[in-house]
Amino acid sequence: MLTYMFPIISFSLFMIMHLAVWQFNHLKFKGVFLITFLSLLSWGIFELSILAYQSINMDTTLYTLCIHFFLTMLYLHFYVGVDRSVSIRILGELLKSPSQGLCAEKLDEIYPLEYMFKHRIGLLEKMGWLQCQNGVYTCQPKAYKLAKITVLLTKIYGLKITG
Repeated sequence: MLTYMFPIISFSLFMIMHLAVWQFNHLKFKGVFLITFLSLLSWGIFELSILAYQSINMDTTLYTLCIHFFLTMLYLHFYVGVDRSVSIRILGELLKSPSQGLCAEKLDEIYPLEYMFKHRIGLLEKMGWLQCQNGVYTCQPKAYKLAKITVLLTKIYGLKITG
């Protein structure tokens, strides 16, 4: 019975570590990679602490690993949606406002379209996914495959507006 609790305990340890680390506002790299590292670290700490008290078999370890990372994957989907989705962030701003509504001008003050566009383009350039020559942006090889897959998936899913 305790074996079934192992993934929940290891994931709970991850959540505690994640919430504790996120309290440090000076961290520059809060994001998916740090969350993934914390997930690996929490699973490893949990497994080592279990091994210190009792021997566990490989099946239990693999079971815990699979469920732990399944829960992490679900959480990452939620986290990225909250952290990166402009649509969800706008809805949050509407809810936080005193009247629970904002005019278009106020929304543009909070999320200026020009800044958001330039910021994203700049980030893509910094990551080496885009290159600008003579005012024309092109995909770099490292982004080309991802872009092709995305275009294919939007066709398969019949999506016209994404992102």
